[in-house]
Amino acid sequence: MTSPYQPNTKHTKFDRNAKAVLDHLLSQGFEFQFPRAKLAEAVRAVTPYWRYDHVGAFIQTMVARGWIMPTAGGVYTWGPRAEDWKPKPAAEVVRADG
Repeated sequence: MTSPYQPNTKHTKFDRNAKAVLDHLLSQGFEFQFPRAKLAEAVRAVTPYWRYDHVGAFIQTMVARGWIMPTAGGVYTWGPRAEDWKPKPAAEVVRADG
């Protein structure tokens, strides 16, 4: 039995949807920052949530669970939970051929 105080590392349906939203944003060219309107479009495109209030609740939950963080001006960026999963800048990528 696990302690209730240990973090939950299981991937839930929400986690899969959150990753799909961030993947969609990456495919649209938004690597490190994305406006709320584009985030809402991505939520509508890849999740079963299409109503305005459901999209807003999904975005708030992504913030609460640490997938994204709001910044000034309605722009969001990667959250601490997505740190291991987000793409690295080109300067940090080590080439395999030397």
